[in-house]
Amino acid sequence: MDDKIKIQVKLINKNYPVTIKRSEEAKVRKATIKVNSKFDDCKKQYPDMEQDDLLAMVAFDLALECVK
Repeated sequence: MDDKIKIQVKLINKNYPVTIKRSEEAKVRKATIKVNSKFDDCKKQYPDMEQDDLLAMVAFDLALECVK
């Protein structure tokens, strides 16, 4: 039995298809919420910043959390 599923995740208003283990769906959904939330926070703090720069800041912030 294949325990992989295909889902759509919405990151920064764009849908991405991903194939994941069924057992990890909740984690993937939680990560999606976290990325979108951090992006929204950065956008509020820096409303004139380009989207690419905001995404770089989000990636850096999440990387810092991983190494802590």
